Amino acid sequence: MSAVIPVAGTVTNLEKAEPLLAVRDLTIDFGDKSIVKNLSFAIEPGETLAIVGESGSGKSVTALSLLGLLGPRAKVAGAIEFRGQNLLPYDFKRLAHLRGNAVSIIFQEPMAALNPVYKIGRQLSDVLRNHMNLTAVEARIRVLELLNKVKLPTPEAKYDQYPFELSGGQLQRVMIAMAIACRPKLLIADEPTTALDVTVQAGILDLLRELQAEMGMSVLFITHDFGVVADIADRVLVMRHGQQVETGAVDTLFAAPREDYTRMLLSAVPSLAKAGYRGNAATDVRSPVLQLRNVGVSFRGRRGHVLKALDGIDLAIARNEVVALVGESGSGKSTLGNVAAGLIRIDQGEVIVDGTPRQGAGASSGLHSPSLHSPGVSMVFQDANASLNPRMRIGATLRAALKWGRRYRPDLDASDSYIRSIMAEVGLGPELFERFPHELSGGQKQRVGIARALSVKPSLIVADEPTSALDVSVQKTVLELFRKLQQQHGFACIFITHDLSLAATNSNRVVVMNKGRIVEQGPTADVLRHPSDPYTRALLNSIPLPDPVAQRARRAQREDAGANP
Repeated sequence: MSAVIPVAGTVTNLEKAEPLLAVRDLTIDFGDKSIVKNLSFAIEPGETLAIVGESGSGKSVTALSLLGLLGPRAKVAGAIEFRGQNLLPYDFKRLAHLRGNAVSIIFQEPMAALNPVYKIGRQLSDVLRNHMNLTAVEARIRVLELLNKVKLPTPEAKYDQYPFELSGGQLQRVMIAMAIACRPKLLIADEPTTALDVTVQAGILDLLRELQAEMGMSVLFITHDFGVVADIADRVLVMRHGQQVETGAVDTLFAAPREDYTRMLLSAVPSLAKAGYRGNAATDVRSPVLQLRNVGVSFRGRRGHVLKALDGIDLAIARNEVVALVGESGSGKSTLGNVAAGLIRIDQGEVIVDGTPRQGAGASSGLHSPSLHSPGVSMVFQDANASLNPRMRIGATLRAALKWGRRYRPDLDASDSYIRSIMAEVGLGPELFERFPHELSGGQKQRVGIARALSVKPSLIVADEPTSALDVSVQKTVLELFRKLQQQHGFACIFITHDLSLAATNSNRVVVMNKGRIVEQGPTADVLRHPSDPYTRALLNSIPLPDPVAQRARRAQREDAGANP
């Protein structure tokens, strides 16, 4: 076993301890399909092991198998030994006693894991009363202690709230409170920060480290994010196609990976240190392809509450320019992208596309007014699967886009030969012309989205988080394709992302948004290296660096700053 370099302040001399968990030759089959193949690993007391891999690698299935959560269709063989006892022969009753008491799990989607019709306090109380035989009063006291421990603001108020009334980060803190309620020895965290903003993610990772040190837990951390691995792990296990690729101490694996696949994954990780766009240079901004002047957008919520999604936005996009809109959830970046694409109305201000004011963009105009849509603007959506009609073949999908485009530009070629040429340009083979979306991979579906946007020859493409659902290697390939197409066709682009690391290498200019306003903008390298706004600095400091040594130093610096404000 590789020597362990303690990272999270957990334990030392791990080589002398008996493994808390030992998995030997684990094989998991669903029908005739093998998902995990002869996997072996161990977790020592107080250690954090990160299992990292792309979609379909088998990492989450492995985690669920430890608690017998795979269901009756799964055939599990090998050995899963917890404190020397093989769990595979355990029946439902024995596993139910183990769950929560000795081994707990935090799921990726807390909203899906919590009951939407029960209040937070009741759900936590039920766990305690089931496992610890507490009275209702004792359970309430303990729940409030747990909510305080996980640093949930106003725990008394949250006790009586429903899950939908809490933010994503708050819900994940509730899940952590539920998981540690019975002081487990092993905590399984299955992608617990994937859906969170970077500042919220940093807080959750800090919390898990604190709880681990306080309670002496071991942690099995499932993730696809190497920055998170560098921040949280003592050791790393890389998986691919259900098999172990390599394993080792976190510092060693990052500094000197042995396997080509691991090296490929690490090379595909976006980095702030690589700031600089290699695409086209922007042209004169005095003749912009898109101009927003004092644009405001509001949404009316329940009980007449008005949410100001955009407030006083002034922005110009030059021809050939790639502008990254960055910010956390709710910052207004996607709303701004939808305004640019003509998908929503504005309450105030003016939208000018290719030098022509967009008619019908105001609040008094119908959403589907033909004049609201600009033929020079196309969009690539975040969820490629949801953006494609499941009943339409790929060729028909692209033909429909061209049919719409010909309403404004009759000269557009809508022939099958043109469609096939666009498909070839984005790396889609001719055999996919007659395929349905469900027959394509995630990366292929996003290429269809890019082909659809490109087919109408736009002067501006709005790309809304186009790679957020893709694995890091697929993400790199898609972004390289997008950069190549932008160089060839010269379209301008609004690249919407929550990841400043992606903005670093995929934009000429960065626009940082917070609460519906632009707080900072400028050339990409300048903003990322010398941010002037505190919010931008907070975003940058929260991004985990894909280097365990550098991330450890940054975390120590952050902790020192917190101790000496």
